[in-house]
Amino acid sequence: MPIRFPPKSCHHRAGFGLAALVVALTARGADRFGFLELTNVAQLQPADLSATGNYQIDLEADVWWADTLANRLVLHDVTGTSEVEVDLQGQPVVAGQRVRLAGDGTLIRTAHGVRLGLIGPVVDNDGVHAMIEKSGAVFLPAGRQPLRLDWFNGINGYGLQVEYSGPDQPLQKIPEAVLFRRESPNGPNSVIAGLNYSIYDVGGESLPDFSVLPAIKSGTVRDFDLSILPHPEHVGVEFTGFLEVLRAGLYTFYTTSDDGSELFVGRPSVRVEPVGRCKFPAPQPLELGQMLAPGQDYHWVRVEGSVTFVSKRDNGLELDLSSGTGHIRLNVANGAGRSSDQLAGHTLRATGVCSAALTSDGLSTANTLLVPSAGEIEVIP
Repeated sequence: MPIRFPPKSCHHRAGFGLAALVVALTARGADRFGFLELTNVAQLQPADLSATGNYQIDLEADVWWADTLANRLVLHDVTGTSEVEVDLQGQPVVAGQRVRLAGDGTLIRTAHGVRLGLIGPVVDNDGVHAMIEKSGAVFLPAGRQPLRLDWFNGINGYGLQVEYSGPDQPLQKIPEAVLFRRESPNGPNSVIAGLNYSIYDVGGESLPDFSVLPAIKSGTVRDFDLSILPHPEHVGVEFTGFLEVLRAGLYTFYTTSDDGSELFVGRPSVRVEPVGRCKFPAPQPLELGQMLAPGQDYHWVRVEGSVTFVSKRDNGLELDLSSGTGHIRLNVANGAGRSSDQLAGHTLRATGVCSAALTSDGLSTANTLLVPSAGEIEVIP
């Protein structure tokens, strides 16, 4: 039988941790549905990391840099420049386009800036560990929203508990009454109570891609029930179905699992639509190691230096440039037409968006140059 743990009181759920804090941004106000409006890039600067909000997003901006595989963009308009993560759903967005972002959802601070809407799991509790609770928040519209929970266990004890809270809804185990599944995967689209599940033999210390593994057992359950397991170790389960959302709003989900789990809920909530082209500004010269004044982050600049490191990554390049005054890392989103041999050991002139980092004494210096493509790199004879 699964190991069971007593429920935790609410005071154990004080927050999401820095990686999952929902950002409250300066906004023009809330509409009659409770959304805060986000209409320009300046509003993408974190204002209060302790608050949550639902945002109605409708803005147009120029794309100065784009990494579509990582769902990362640098956006610019007359109010400022900021880096964002947004689900591009495979769209080939490139630097030099003007795009419109529209939709609604939460805004979460990340290592690279702000995430708009939902990307990946709402709760990421992966890895080999004892019963650990993780949480995440997402805005969900009313209606049946797609739901998937992946879970696995290596050896020894195991367990799984899934809870949520929402508008006027206290923290509780997700009830069976709001879980639904398709009556037949290949038949009509009618849904009935319960969830579908598939069980897999699993090795390793993290969740695998279940889509490439053969299922050893499949069936239906009423909720996230682990009593279906044919054996307790080196095993994984994928639960799929729908969550009935009675009222639109911000929902917080909690998974407590041994070992790892990931919970996916909802659909991509922010659309990115190309609407035209844009021109890059004239680059400002930047000396490597130069300290940046307040507000100089994410400016369009040009640097020069000698290549001390170069590496291919995905469809891009990573380089380190050095000079007598300092060094900088180049992240080239599209490295087509340039090989490592063409660049290693050479002196380069590169143009892109400079991203700053703080030194040990609290000063701001250019740390990374986000280069749109290999076309913005010039080898100096």
